[in-house]
Amino acid sequence: MTLLENEVQLVTDVCTRLRALASRGAPPLTVLELGCGTGKLARHLHELLPEVAMIGIDPDRSKVAKAQQQTSALSFSVQSAEQLAFKPQAFDAVVSLKALHEFPRPQAAVEEAYRVLRVEGRVYLIDWIRGVPVTVGHRHAPNYLSPERLTHLLVTTGFTGVTFTADREAGLMLAEAAKRVGGGGSRESVDGTPLV
Repeated sequence: MTLLENEVQLVTDVCTRLRALASRGAPPLTVLELGCGTGKLARHLHELLPEVAMIGIDPDRSKVAKAQQQTSALSFSVQSAEQLAFKPQAFDAVVSLKALHEFPRPQAAVEEAYRVLRVEGRVYLIDWIRGVPVTVGHRHAPNYLSPERLTHLLVTTGFTGVTFTADREAGLMLAEAAKRVGGGGSRESVDGTPLV
Protein backbone atom coordinates (compact mmCIF):
# COMPACT_ATOMS: atom_id res chain seq x y z
CA MET A 1 0.00 0.00 0.00
CA THR A 2 1.46 3.33 -1.02
CA LEU A 3 0.89 6.75 0.43
CA LEU A 4 -2.01 8.79 -0.88
CA GLU A 5 -1.15 11.89 -2.86
CA ASN A 6 -2.32 14.18 -0.05
CA GLU A 7 -0.04 12.39 2.46
CA VAL A 8 3.26 12.40 0.57
CA GLN A 9 4.63 15.84 1.45
CA LEU A 10 3.90 15.76 5.17
CA VAL A 11 5.10 12.15 5.54
CA THR A 12 8.29 13.14 3.70
CA ASP A 13 8.69 15.98 6.23
CA VAL A 14 8.31 13.49 9.10
CA CYS A 15 10.89 11.20 7.51
CA THR A 16 13.37 14.08 7.18
CA ARG A 17 12.83 15.06 10.80
CA LEU A 18 13.21 11.47 12.02
CA ARG A 19 16.43 11.16 10.03
CA ALA A 20 17.75 14.32 11.75
CA LEU A 21 16.66 12.98 15.14
CA ALA A 22 18.39 9.65 14.46
CA SER A 23 21.63 11.42 13.55
CA ARG A 24 21.79 13.00 17.04
CA GLY A 25 21.58 9.85 19.13
CA ALA A 26 22.82 6.34 19.49
CA PRO A 27 21.12 3.97 17.08
CA PRO A 28 18.62 2.59 16.70
CA LEU A 29 15.98 5.27 16.97
CA THR A 30 12.76 3.80 18.42
CA VAL A 31 9.48 5.03 16.95
CA LEU A 32 5.91 4.24 17.97
CA GLU A 33 3.04 4.72 15.52
CA LEU A 34 -0.35 5.39 17.10
CA GLY A 35 -3.37 4.14 15.15
CA CYS A 36 -1.24 2.26 12.63
CA GLY A 37 -4.16 0.54 10.89
CA THR A 38 -2.67 -1.86 8.35
CA GLY A 39 0.84 -0.44 8.86
CA LYS A 40 1.15 1.83 5.82
CA LEU A 41 3.09 4.62 7.56
CA ALA A 42 5.32 2.25 9.55
CA ARG A 43 6.25 0.33 6.39
CA HIS A 44 6.91 3.53 4.45
CA LEU A 45 9.14 4.97 7.18
CA HIS A 46 10.96 1.65 7.53
CA GLU A 47 11.67 1.55 3.77
CA LEU A 48 13.27 5.00 3.96
CA LEU A 49 14.84 4.60 7.40
CA PRO A 50 15.65 0.89 7.83
CA GLU A 51 17.80 1.61 10.88
CA VAL A 52 14.75 2.88 12.80
CA ALA A 53 13.00 0.40 15.10
CA MET A 54 9.28 0.85 14.39
CA ILE A 55 6.36 -0.43 16.45
CA GLY A 56 2.75 0.18 15.39
CA ILE A 57 -0.32 -0.07 17.60
CA ASP A 58 -4.00 -0.07 16.72
CA PRO A 59 -7.12 -1.19 18.63
CA ASP A 60 -8.48 -3.06 15.58
CA ARG A 61 -7.25 -6.68 15.73
CA SER A 62 -8.00 -7.35 12.04
CA LYS A 63 -5.97 -4.31 10.89
CA VAL A 64 -3.03 -5.33 13.09
CA ALA A 65 -3.20 -8.86 11.63
CA LYS A 66 -3.05 -7.38 8.10
CA ALA A 67 -0.10 -5.18 9.11
CA GLN A 68 1.75 -8.23 10.45
CA GLN A 69 1.06 -10.16 7.24
CA GLN A 70 2.63 -7.34 5.19
CA THR A 71 6.05 -7.49 6.88
CA SER A 72 7.99 -9.41 9.48
CA ALA A 73 10.54 -6.59 9.83
CA LEU A 74 8.22 -4.50 12.04
CA SER A 75 6.27 -5.11 15.22
CA PHE A 76 2.54 -4.45 15.52
CA SER A 77 0.34 -4.77 18.58
CA VAL A 78 -3.35 -4.52 19.43
CA GLN A 79 -3.51 -1.61 21.87
CA SER A 80 -5.44 1.55 22.51
CA ALA A 81 -3.54 4.81 22.00
CA GLU A 82 -5.28 6.03 25.14
CA GLN A 83 -3.84 3.30 27.36
CA LEU A 84 -0.48 2.07 26.09
CA ALA A 85 1.17 -1.01 27.56
CA PHE A 86 4.70 0.42 27.17
CA LYS A 87 6.94 1.61 29.98
CA PRO A 88 7.52 5.34 30.46
CA GLN A 89 10.24 6.84 28.25
CA ALA A 90 10.37 3.83 25.91
CA PHE A 91 10.48 5.73 22.57
CA ASP A 92 12.47 8.46 20.85
CA ALA A 93 9.52 9.51 18.68
CA VAL A 94 5.78 8.97 18.34
CA VAL A 95 4.08 9.35 14.96
CA SER A 96 0.52 9.19 13.71
CA LEU A 97 -1.07 9.52 10.27
CA LYS A 98 -4.71 10.59 10.08
CA ALA A 99 -5.60 8.73 13.28
CA LEU A 100 -5.85 11.31 16.08
CA HIS A 101 -9.43 12.22 15.13
CA GLU A 102 -10.36 8.52 15.37
CA PHE A 103 -9.43 8.24 19.05
CA PRO A 104 -12.43 8.63 21.37
CA ARG A 105 -10.25 10.63 23.80
CA PRO A 106 -7.51 12.44 21.87
CA GLN A 107 -6.27 14.18 25.04
CA ALA A 108 -5.60 10.77 26.63
CA ALA A 109 -3.74 9.65 23.50
CA VAL A 110 -1.54 12.78 23.61
CA GLU A 111 -0.89 12.20 27.33
CA GLU A 112 0.12 8.60 26.64
CA ALA A 113 2.43 9.73 23.82
CA TYR A 114 4.08 12.12 26.28
CA ARG A 115 4.43 9.38 28.90
CA VAL A 116 6.14 6.88 26.58
CA LEU A 117 8.51 9.45 25.02
CA ARG A 118 12.03 9.90 26.34
CA VAL A 119 13.09 13.38 27.40
CA GLU A 120 13.97 15.29 24.20
CA GLY A 121 11.71 12.88 22.27
CA ARG A 122 9.46 14.22 19.52
CA VAL A 123 5.86 13.71 18.53
CA TYR A 124 4.78 14.06 14.87
CA LEU A 125 1.02 14.06 14.31
CA ILE A 126 -0.45 14.30 10.81
CA ASP A 127 -4.20 14.76 10.74
CA TRP A 128 -7.04 16.52 8.99
CA ILE A 129 -7.55 20.23 9.66
CA ARG A 130 -10.93 21.17 11.09
CA GLY A 131 -12.92 23.77 9.16
CA VAL A 132 -11.01 24.06 5.89
CA PRO A 133 -13.12 23.71 2.73
CA VAL A 134 -11.66 20.37 1.64
CA THR A 135 -12.53 18.67 4.97
CA VAL A 136 -15.94 20.18 5.79
CA GLY A 137 -17.89 17.41 4.05
CA HIS A 138 -15.93 14.51 5.55
CA ARG A 139 -17.88 12.04 7.65
CA HIS A 140 -15.48 12.46 10.59
CA ALA A 141 -15.16 16.26 10.21
CA PRO A 142 -16.75 16.98 13.62
CA ASN A 143 -13.85 15.04 15.22
CA TYR A 144 -11.09 16.96 13.42
CA LEU A 145 -8.97 19.37 15.43
CA SER A 146 -7.97 22.90 14.53
CA PRO A 147 -4.27 23.78 14.86
CA GLU A 148 -5.22 25.88 17.90
CA ARG A 149 -7.05 23.00 19.60
CA LEU A 150 -4.24 20.55 18.88
CA THR A 151 -1.72 23.08 20.21
CA HIS A 152 -3.78 23.34 23.39
CA LEU A 153 -3.80 19.54 23.81
CA LEU A 154 -0.03 19.33 23.31
CA VAL A 155 0.88 22.29 25.53
CA THR A 156 -1.41 21.32 28.41
CA THR A 157 0.15 17.85 28.33
CA GLY A 158 3.63 19.37 28.73
CA PHE A 159 4.99 19.38 25.18
CA THR A 160 7.05 22.38 24.13
CA GLY A 161 8.10 23.98 20.87
CA VAL A 162 4.86 23.11 19.11
CA THR A 163 5.09 23.82 15.39
CA PHE A 164 2.72 23.22 12.50
CA THR A 165 3.11 22.65 8.81
CA ALA A 166 -0.23 22.94 7.06
CA ASP A 167 -1.24 21.81 3.61
CA ARG A 168 -4.62 23.52 3.47
CA GLU A 169 -5.19 22.45 -0.13
CA ALA A 170 -4.92 18.80 0.97
CA GLY A 171 -6.65 19.60 4.27
CA LEU A 172 -3.84 18.11 6.36
CA MET A 173 -1.49 19.42 9.03
CA LEU A 174 1.66 18.13 10.68
CA ALA A 175 2.10 19.04 14.34
CA GLU A 176 5.52 18.56 15.90
CA ALA A 177 6.42 19.01 19.55
CA ALA A 178 9.14 18.01 22.01
CA LYS A 179 9.15 16.47 25.45
CA ARG A 180 11.45 18.59 27.58
CA VAL A 181 12.55 18.36 31.18
CA GLY A 182 10.00 20.33 33.17
CA GLY A 183 7.53 20.72 30.25
CA GLY A 184 5.80 24.10 30.14
CA GLY A 185 4.55 24.86 26.70
CA SER A 186 5.72 27.33 24.17
CA ARG A 187 3.91 27.26 20.88
CA GLU A 188 4.69 28.71 17.51
CA SER A 189 3.90 28.20 13.87
CA VAL A 190 6.49 26.75 11.54
CA ASP A 191 7.73 30.26 10.73
CA GLY A 192 8.19 31.11 14.42
CA THR A 193 5.12 33.33 14.77
CA PRO A 194 3.42 32.74 18.15
CA LEU A 195 0.09 30.93 17.96
CA VAL A 196 -2.84 32.15 19.99
